Amino acid sequence: MLVKCQHCGGENTVHPGQRMLFCSFCGSALVVERSEGPEHLILPHERSDRKAGDALRSYLLSKGRGKAVVTKVDFAFVPYLLLEDGKGATGLVPATGSIDIPYPPAGNYRFFDGELAGGERVVPLAGPDEGIEGEGSTDEPGGARSGNGRSGEQGGRSGRSGDDRRTVKILHLPLYTVDFKCGRFEGRASVVGGSWYVGLSDLPVEGQAEFEPKHLLALAALFTLFLLIGAAAPNWAMRFVYIFLSAAVGYGIFRIRERVVSGS
Repeated sequence: MLVKCQHCGGENTVHPGQRMLFCSFCGSALVVERSEGPEHLILPHERSDRKAGDALRSYLLSKGRGKAVVTKVDFAFVPYLLLEDGKGATGLVPATGSIDIPYPPAGNYRFFDGELAGGERVVPLAGPDEGIEGEGSTDEPGGARSGNGRSGEQGGRSGRSGDDRRTVKILHLPLYTVDFKCGRFEGRASVVGGSWYVGLSDLPVEGQAEFEPKHLLALAALFTLFLLIGAAAPNWAMRFVYIFLSAAVGYGIFRIRERVVSGS
């Protein structure tokens, strides 16, 4: 956010959480007054559909599922409410119908500005059909007041029944929506940019090895190749070396093929 010095008129950058700064033009002290509403922040992020797909595939493999094939990737900056209770404990909840995230991703948060989205879609706080109110900043004598976004709640409360938490920050977080196939399973996952946290409403069934004739033929061909390599060796020691080297080369080719397939 930019604030204007009341002495020289120079514009200075204020970062989230900053309460005091010195004008970079005239050196005057500026006090950033805390507004009554929550800070409205955005986490700038450079979109990478490939990294989102890699994060999803790694997650599924870690859960013992098969390889996923990404069919579609959408991206947007989605609003989340950072709530705080009376004991100072905080929690993050989506302001729209998105996934729950256990913690905000680390990064250089900035005061909300649509230009920081880099041309990507920004989901409005009030919903997909409404705009965001309360953007911008207010300059006042003796310093500058930071701007804030509309919380969408009465009095900054969370709006949940029996919940006395208040909204302390509104965070627009980079969120990928990834459609994928894993075997016969078709699903949709959410991936948080930066932390690459993966959220899934349902997991595919655990991968089960299926017998295929081509696998048996490949094993038979590999066994025959090893016999021929071993027979060409002049002695038992060299036979072991030949077989070991050929196995290493075969494994290397297999890994390269796996990377190519997963990258596609």
